[in-house]
Amino acid sequence: MVMRELRAEIVKVTVLSFLIMQMGFNTLNCLGYVAKPRDTIAPSLTVTGINETAGLELAMQIKKTLYSQGETVSIMFTLTNISNRTVSFWMTAWTFDFQVSNGTDHRIFQYSTSQVFPQVIWNASIRPGSNLTDVLVWPQTCNTTEGVLVSPATYYIIGLIWSIDSLILRTPPLQITVVKLDPFSIEGGGGGGPYHCYAN
Repeated sequence: MVMRELRAEIVKVTVLSFLIMQMGFNTLNCLGYVAKPRDTIAPSLTVTGINETAGLELAMQIKKTLYSQGETVSIMFTLTNISNRTVSFWMTAWTFDFQVSNGTDHRIFQYSTSQVFPQVIWNASIRPGSNLTDVLVWPQTCNTTEGVLVSPATYYIIGLIWSIDSLILRTPPLQITVVKLDPFSIEGGGGGGPYHCYAN
């Protein structure tokens, strides 16, 4: 008798649980609810700096914010005349430039100091609404240790515009994250090992 009552109670509990689950499922469907991961705020892919006096705007853009270790980071620059007059300034081969800093705000790489440029200067004129573009790359190395990859970490890229030796425009930083290509590798972790490089 006791066993029969116990089985009956188990059946009741099972049926009740099923009905509760069905009611919950139907309620969620009626509300149009779809379960999804928690939303996160992703770092921006584009930043813009403005020099109102010069009438120039510099936009710096990357394709993504997460890179494998050793993957080339392509950076596109667009310099636009936002004024109602033609803007002229002296350009060089290193007019478009960028810096990379680590999480402690130490500069580890600057494009213009990693290249050998032809010593050519010319006067550039940009009409209202027109722009100049360039694409530069960061090979994930440091200026102080040529050919040695940086450690997996978060880095910050700042775009620069030079007129000969005068800095006329800079952007806010873009944040990127470098991750290990092989998650089981013991190399390249932290700030040391074969992937360590020193700040300038």
